[in-house]
Amino acid sequence: MVSIIIPARNEIYLEKTIRNILDNAEGEIEVLAILDGYIPDPQIDMKDDRVLFIHNQESIGQRQSINLGARMAKGEYIMKLDAHCAVDKGFDIKLAKDCEYDWTVVPRMYNLDVETWEPKLHKRTDYMYISSPTGEKPFRASYYTGKKYRALHIIESNHLIDDTMCCMGPGWFMHKDRFWELDGMDEGHGGWGQMGIEVACKAWLSGGALKVNKNTWFAHWFRGGGGPGFPYHITGNDQEKARVYSRDLWLNNKWNKKKRDFQWLVDKFNPPEWEKESMKVNPIEVRAKQKRQWSHVKGLVISMDELMENILEMRDRRRAPERSIRRLESMPPFIRKILNGETFTDEQLAQQPYYAALRHSQKINHQRSMMFMKDMVNLVHSIKAEGIRNPVDLWWAEGHLVIHRGWRRILIMKELGYKKVVCRVYKNREGFLKHARYRFHKPDDSINGLAMKQFMKLQDRATDKYWVHGYTELYDKHIGYMKGSARKILEIGVFRGASLLLWKQYFRKALIYGVDKNTRIWQKFLKGVRRIKVFVGRQEDEEFMKREVIPAGGYDIIIDDGGHMPDQMQSSFNILWKSVNPGGWYIIEDLYGNYKHSRIENTTMGMLKKLIDDMNTKGKIKSMHFYYNICFIQKL
Repeated sequence: MVSIIIPARNEIYLEKTIRNILDNAEGEIEVLAILDGYIPDPQIDMKDDRVLFIHNQESIGQRQSINLGARMAKGEYIMKLDAHCAVDKGFDIKLAKDCEYDWTVVPRMYNLDVETWEPKLHKRTDYMYISSPTGEKPFRASYYTGKKYRALHIIESNHLIDDTMCCMGPGWFMHKDRFWELDGMDEGHGGWGQMGIEVACKAWLSGGALKVNKNTWFAHWFRGGGGPGFPYHITGNDQEKARVYSRDLWLNNKWNKKKRDFQWLVDKFNPPEWEKESMKVNPIEVRAKQKRQWSHVKGLVISMDELMENILEMRDRRRAPERSIRRLESMPPFIRKILNGETFTDEQLAQQPYYAALRHSQKINHQRSMMFMKDMVNLVHSIKAEGIRNPVDLWWAEGHLVIHRGWRRILIMKELGYKKVVCRVYKNREGFLKHARYRFHKPDDSINGLAMKQFMKLQDRATDKYWVHGYTELYDKHIGYMKGSARKILEIGVFRGASLLLWKQYFRKALIYGVDKNTRIWQKFLKGVRRIKVFVGRQEDEEFMKREVIPAGGYDIIIDDGGHMPDQMQSSFNILWKSVNPGGWYIIEDLYGNYKHSRIENTTMGMLKKLIDDMNTKGKIKSMHFYYNICFIQKL
């Protein structure tokens, strides 16, 4: 039996695909259609025992859906197929006939004409390759062109079952037991992206092979290139995360089932663009340099291994003196002694190798060295008991991470078994020197203190107002006095809901409202929480705001941390300013995207400049306070 798994989400051709499969299969098959977070409309009326519909109430992702289908599959073979494909007559028999146990097989691929439901015979693909990490389309399943295409698709056309370096993700075939031997689909990539590369690399690097079978075919409808596009939202950020994960996994040979290195695969196929490529990639650098607009600083969660590798490399690049290296290397044994419960007298502290390294590397006297030693003991106990209070600050220099301070915290975390480190990464040294603020405060009941406690508990899931942007000290300065008087607070942009929880904790008498266009993320954190209500809708939707948000006011504080686009910011301000109570505050965060064009009147910065004039002429505004990325506006 062949089990055909079709992950589907908002697919208009699912029924047509299934009926085509049933009409053309000649052996025993079953079709497992995973309805990932949706119900077909109109619903599919199909009375066939070979078809099973599996409904996920919420979308879990394409990879996760394939794994779900494979766990339920009864067949000896599994075939993954997209929900907008046509297949050849007898495709199942032909694929099973020529599929050795350690092979993954792809049929010849055509483009599908959805009007006729026939393959476009001039759009044929038998061979693909993995593009280089720094090519025009970095690390993707790519099509051969020109002479290379003709050589493979015409000269080699008599090889009916042949090796191919890579494939697209819409259709592939293999033994079910082999699928699980290779750990199924790797959900670490996320739900979507890099599937063809994962299938290819697992086939080849495990010691097996990826084959194209030209005795049969499938035709796939390509929705891009002027077509309707995807039926659900896929962000460039999600795709980039999958690509970063994939590059790191395969190029750095981190897959634990590999019998061959990735270089073997490159040498075997000699794909275009790879002649002068370095195999080593830096996934942190790729993540930090995504094509999203960001200001001077970005919050990143970096694995401990990646962080140590990059910082050590930077330390070596800077040719750190031998005495500094000795100090860093003597630190972990001392940390381990503290964690093992050892206590020290001053005399015993002075006998530690770390003490000698401190004296030698920093050329400091006995009294100051002892202060460092005791401070280390207290720091180890503090981090073990409470966690870290601030993220690690780094900046980029020539593709490497630079750390100004924080080595002790990182090494303590490593000894404590931390797998990841929450970091603030600045674009460059200038941005770090200009904007970084060292916070030596202790957690208290201020807004900043409560945000620090939240970060110690939740790490990167805590509000980014504290650990990325450093806004919470400014909130203390301007609205901290309203702790007992604020009654209603509104924040646009909820995400997980961490900042709403912060406002609830600080403003104990206030009702906390949020506005967000999504529900999936924040509901996990806020569902059932008293004194918090979230309106679901878009901040630029005037009808929605007037129908649901404005009637809940007036508000003592309104915070715009939503879409950050100029039209969204201005629309929300124009709609909601009348809902701010006298003496209340309207706060706009993350203005960096508007600074570059602040002379253009239709940007948010242009609007705020006009408000400065209004403050002096019309008397509606009591004060305005500008800081990098944020503006506080107080109403008379």
